[in-house]
Amino acid sequence: MGHVVTSKRAISASIRSRLERAFRATVRLAPMLGVFALPLAAGCTAILDINKEQCSVNTDCTDLFGPTAPYLCTEHICERPACATDAECRSHGEAFATSICDGNHLCAPAECTDTTQCGVGQTCDLTTNRCVQRECDTTEECLLKSPSPTVQCMAGFCVDPTWGCIGQPDDRPHPPGTTGTIVVKLLSENMPVAGVNWQIKVCSQPQIDPSCVSQVVGPTTQYDPATGTATIAGLSYDRPVRLQFDAPEPKDPSGETTYIPMDFYTQQPPVGITEVPALRVVSRVALAQLVASFSTITNSMGIVQPVNPDLGNIYGLIFDCQGKPASNVILGYTNAVGAALNPAPVVLYFNETNTPVLTAKYSFPSGIFSSLNIALENITVGTTLVVSADAAGTPVRTRPIRSDYTMLLASKRLTTVHFYPRNYSK
Repeated sequence: MGHVVTSKRAISASIRSRLERAFRATVRLAPMLGVFALPLAAGCTAILDINKEQCSVNTDCTDLFGPTAPYLCTEHICERPACATDAECRSHGEAFATSICDGNHLCAPAECTDTTQCGVGQTCDLTTNRCVQRECDTTEECLLKSPSPTVQCMAGFCVDPTWGCIGQPDDRPHPPGTTGTIVVKLLSENMPVAGVNWQIKVCSQPQIDPSCVSQVVGPTTQYDPATGTATIAGLSYDRPVRLQFDAPEPKDPSGETTYIPMDFYTQQPPVGITEVPALRVVSRVALAQLVASFSTITNSMGIVQPVNPDLGNIYGLIFDCQGKPASNVILGYTNAVGAALNPAPVVLYFNETNTPVLTAKYSFPSGIFSSLNIALENITVGTTLVVSADAAGTPVRTRPIRSDYTMLLASKRLTTVHFYPRNYSK
């Protein structure tokens, strides 16, 4: 019997110690929890009574202390778990959904769940449930800090999911040493071209290897003629992408390849498996007809220079921070030393009906553009966001997006480019 009595005393001492710690933690927590001041007063006896169990499951603790009380039921006692970060607290779920890790490294209730709980000049950051200094009171304040046609002041923060990432580094998780894969279809009229087996090369940037003489070591390529799908694996996530596609066969009666070879550039390197919009396959006959139609339009609208089929061309897409086709973007071209190109490129933006418009000053929501008459040299392509425009649509206020993207165009090759607002070189 003596052994049994000793065990009960030891257990009682342990429980008393843990109950006293729980009580002290609850007293410290009470001012923040407001809502369970009454349950606390009514439950003091239960907390200190070593003959009573506080809980069997976690919900018993929320019943006792309130729906957002960050307690776990441990050996029949409600306790606040230790923590190093807010994420550790929130990983417990349920009552811990908005909890934070306090200065004592214990999980505590949210500092705030709305701005009324914060002091003057502060707002509640709902991502952290802590009071922080307000960024703004009006959208005009945000326009002064980060000009954008889509920025807004919301709950004290400048919010701009469309263009807020301009110039920011890549936010996609990619462990060091990992590579990415690009999957892209090569289609004509939305169908793969029968009898064509595209050859694919992964090229260094044009400043290093202008003619893509040496393929980059490491990546692998394959092409499925049945679906028109090209897969390029092993691409570095910290290097811009430059690919070449050539179809040696079939050939036309003059000995030229039937389909125009293609170059593909994208500012966004792949992370994981990345599917990109299809590349348009164009025959030499179709290209000649296209150039002729542009020449007619150009002349009839009074543009000085005719379209020169021997100069470079770009067909591309502009994307915003959400990966959606982007409107309100201007394209600009300079040579390697920053001088304007001569002749000046003709830029066409495509409207909602996919019609190229020569008079457009910046991109439509389709995000598609086409540029002709581009010099065959290393060029720098810049993208600029139109923040505001006058009644005639002339840009009044603008903001640079990217101004340092270098390319090299080749005669009688189709070049497709995808522009993104983040700076992936960081």
